[in-house]
Amino acid sequence: MSEPETFVIVGAGGQGAEALWVARASGRGGFLGFLDSKSELKGSEVLGATVLGSEDDFIRGQCAGVGFHCAIGNNAIRREVSEKLEASGMVPVTLIHPHATVAAEAQVGAGTYIGAGAIVSIRAEVGRHVLINLNANVGHDAVLGDYAQLCPGACVNGYCRVGREAFLGSNAVIEPGKVVGDNATLAACSFAVSDIEPGHTAMGVPARTIFRKR
Repeated sequence: MSEPETFVIVGAGGQGAEALWVARASGRGGFLGFLDSKSELKGSEVLGATVLGSEDDFIRGQCAGVGFHCAIGNNAIRREVSEKLEASGMVPVTLIHPHATVAAEAQVGAGTYIGAGAIVSIRAEVGRHVLINLNANVGHDAVLGDYAQLCPGACVNGYCRVGREAFLGSNAVIEPGKVVGDNATLAACSFAVSDIEPGHTAMGVPARTIFRKR
């Protein structure tokens, strides 16, 4: 399915500003403005673009067929908002910076963000609404689940698996072939030499579990 000519960015914070930067750098037109749930932001500007109102306000209008890119850093909230907007008839828009490198053999899901300097290698599979930030690397044959997030400089080596809504902090590294489970977190500058269980937060070199979601 082709992406719509017009689109909005959901989230007027730092990730939203970076999303607009990528859209402009890639020459994408048709940007209508930002949506943000903070009512006090309505009518304000971010990088010269207007915050139109909340996603609920927009849904009540003629939103069907309009594109959206969800630039919300919290993985769970990004999932909830994206699901709501898709259910309303809006279409996810993928944003890839022209200075990112994505192999022709890689697969990238709808609504995903890939920042400047990032690399997605051959046969990698990137899910829907994933955030791959500045200079992050996804190795060959790696798999990133829907709504996962790689912070700047994170490195997912070959054959790794990163689960749905998992989070890798800045400069975190996963040893080749290891798994970071659904909703798990690998803290910044940590090195995972073994699998991280779903819902666990691991930290250190080597990374060890310091917290487990109930």
